[in-house]
Amino acid sequence: MAKKKQIKANKTESQKNSSAFFLLLVTGIAAYFYFTFKSDRMQDDAFIFFRYAENFINGHGLVFNIGEYVEGYTGFLWLINLIFLARIGFDLISVSSIFGIAYGFGVVAVSVFLTNELRNNTNVKNDSNSKWYSRFASIDLYPALLLVFNSAVHYWAGSGMETMMFSYLLIQGIYFYIKYDLNKIIKKRAHIFLMLAALTRPEGILVYTVVFFHKWISFYTNNEKDLNVSKQSFLQKENLIALGIFVLPNLLLVIFRLIYYGYPLPNTFYAKSGTSIEYFSAGFQYFVEFTSSNLLFGIMLIVPLLLLRKNNNRKKFGLLYSIVIIYTLYIMFIGGDVLPIFRFFIPVLPLIFILFIISISTVKDILRSKLSEEYKSILNFGMFIIVAAVGAYNYLSIYRTVDEKSNLEKNLIDKMIISGEWFKDLNDESNKTVSIAATTIGALSYYSGDARIIDMLGLTDEEIAHNPKPIKEISETATGWKEKNYNVEYVLDQKPDFFYFSTGLKPSALAERALFSSKEFLRGYYPYIIKPMENLNYQFTIYKRKPEAVFASDTMDIPPNPNFKIEFVNLYNTVLNRLSRGENLSELVPVCEELIRISPFYFADAYRVLGEIYARIGDDQKALENFNKAIRIDRFSTISYGNLLGRAIMQRDIENVKYYTRLLARINPDILEIYQVDKLFRPSGEEQN
Repeated sequence: MAKKKQIKANKTESQKNSSAFFLLLVTGIAAYFYFTFKSDRMQDDAFIFFRYAENFINGHGLVFNIGEYVEGYTGFLWLINLIFLARIGFDLISVSSIFGIAYGFGVVAVSVFLTNELRNNTNVKNDSNSKWYSRFASIDLYPALLLVFNSAVHYWAGSGMETMMFSYLLIQGIYFYIKYDLNKIIKKRAHIFLMLAALTRPEGILVYTVVFFHKWISFYTNNEKDLNVSKQSFLQKENLIALGIFVLPNLLLVIFRLIYYGYPLPNTFYAKSGTSIEYFSAGFQYFVEFTSSNLLFGIMLIVPLLLLRKNNNRKKFGLLYSIVIIYTLYIMFIGGDVLPIFRFFIPVLPLIFILFIISISTVKDILRSKLSEEYKSILNFGMFIIVAAVGAYNYLSIYRTVDEKSNLEKNLIDKMIISGEWFKDLNDESNKTVSIAATTIGALSYYSGDARIIDMLGLTDEEIAHNPKPIKEISETATGWKEKNYNVEYVLDQKPDFFYFSTGLKPSALAERALFSSKEFLRGYYPYIIKPMENLNYQFTIYKRKPEAVFASDTMDIPPNPNFKIEFVNLYNTVLNRLSRGENLSELVPVCEELIRISPFYFADAYRVLGEIYARIGDDQKALENFNKAIRIDRFSTISYGNLLGRAIMQRDIENVKYYTRLLARINPDILEIYQVDKLFRPSGEEQN
C-alpha cells in the first residue's frame, strides 16, 4: 500500500515537473520571437555581405569592387548561404534577418539539450507513454531563458550578420561532441558542425583546437596515462576520419583564399586586429564591459570555477569552461570588437549560462541532501527566482544602450541609403566609374551600384589592412572609433572623386582626421553640400575633388605656419561639435581663434567656422570678414559662399544673390536647392558654361 502511494506521489511530482517545463518552454519560445521580431537591428556591416553576394550573382566573382579580389567579409559560409537564398529569389535584407533569428532560436534550443546532457539525463523516463518532454526538467530551460531575455541576443539575432549562424553551429557541434565522442560513439556529427562553424568564422578553428586537445587528454587519461597506448587508440580509423572531416574542408578554404585573395585569413582580420598592448587594453575593457552588463560583474564566470570539484561531470564541465576562457583571452588579445553590444561574446554566452546554472544547481542538490523534504520546493523556487533576477538584470542593464545603438544604426543606414542612391545616379550618368573613399561602407556601397568604394579603414582594401601608416599625433586621439588602421598617402594616390564621412563635414574616425594632415587633401578637395530628395529634411556634405584644371593652375606658394600643430584637426572637430550644439558661442570665439593660430594657412574652413560663430552671435560685420577671408584662401569654400548667399537673400540684395548663385552653380549647384533661390536669379545654361 505504501509503495503504491509512493508511486502515485512520484507520478504526481513528475506531472508537476512536466507541466512546469512545458509552461516555461511555451513562454520562452513566445518571448524569443516577440523580442527578436519586434527589433529592427539591421547592421550597416551586413550590407557588405549583400554587395559581395550581388556581385557574385551578377558574374563579377566574390568581390566588393569589381576587379578587386579582397576578402572583406568574415563569414564565408554565411555569404554562400545568402548567395543561395538570393539565387532562388529571396530578398537579401529580409532573409538575412529571418535566418539570423532562426539560427538564434537554434542556439536557444540546443542550450536546453546541452544542459540536460551535462546533468547526465537524470530525468529520462523509461515509460514509453511519457510525453516527449518528460526527459527534461525546468532547470534545463534556465540557460535558454537567460538567452531569451538577453538584450545582446535580441540585438544580433536580426542584424543580418553571421553571428547567430556561427553560434548555432558551434553549440550544436559541442553538444554532439559531449553526447557522442566522449562516450566513445564516433558519429562524426560533432566534427561536421564544428567544421561548418569554422567555415563560417575563423574562430571556429580555435574552438575545435580546444576540443581536439580535450579529446587527446581524454584518451591519455582513459589509457592510464600511457602515451603509446593513447597514441594508438587516438589514431584509430574512425578518429582519423572524424579529424579529416574538420581539417580537409578548412584546408581547402585556406587554399582557396590563398589562390583567390592571396592571404590565408580574411582581410578583415588584418584590418581590425593587432597584437600591441593597446589592443589588449581595449580587449580587456571590452571584456570588463561585457561581464558587468551580462555576467553580474564576473560572478557568473567565477561561480562555476569555484564549484568545479563539486560537479560530477568534471570532464564535460571542464571542456566548456576551457572553451569560454580561451575564447575570452582570444577576444582580449585581438582588441575586442569594433561593433557594439558584445557581438564577439555571443557564441560563448550560452556556455557561460549553462555552466552557471549547473553550478548553482549543484549547490541546490547539496542543500537538498541536508534538508528535510518540506524545504525542497523552496529551493526549487529560490533557484527560479535567481534565474529570473539574473535575466531581468541582463535585459535591463543594456536595454537603453541597445535601444540607443539601434536607433543610431537605423539612422545611419537610412542616411547611407540616400547617399548611396545619389552616388549611383551620378555613377550611372558618368562616362567613368565614380570612386568614393569612406569609413562607413556597408549600405553606402550596396546602394551605390557599380561605384568604386575605397574603404579607408581597410576592411575591403588589401593595402590599408596590410600596410597601414598611422600618424602618431592622430592615433593617440580618443575618438570612440576602435579602427586604428589607415593610410592617407595610399588613399590620396587613388585620387577618389569624393570623400564621404558618416558625420558629414566633421572628421570623426582616425582615418578621416588623418586626411587633414595632408596638404593634398585640404587644397585638392572641398565641401560639397547636397539635398538629395525633395521634401526631405536632410542634407549631407561630402568632400569633392576639385577639377584637374584647378590643380594645374594652383601655383599659390603658401608658407608653413610656424605655430602649426597636427592636432588642429581635433580642435576643429571640437569646434564643430560645440557649434552644432549651439552652446557657449561667445566662449567658442577664442577656441576658434586658437584653431586658426595652429592650423595650416591654407585651411580656409577655420575662418568659415569663425564666421558662422559671429553670425549666430549677431556680429554681422565680423561674420562677413571671416567668410571673405575663407573665400580668399580657397575659392571653392562653398559653405562660405552659401552663407553669403543666404545673407544676400535676407537683405534682398538681388545683385549679390545673382553673383553668388552664379558662383555656386559652377562648383556646388545642389546647394541652390537648399537655399531655394528663385529660378529668376539662376544663371542660364549659357552662363553656366
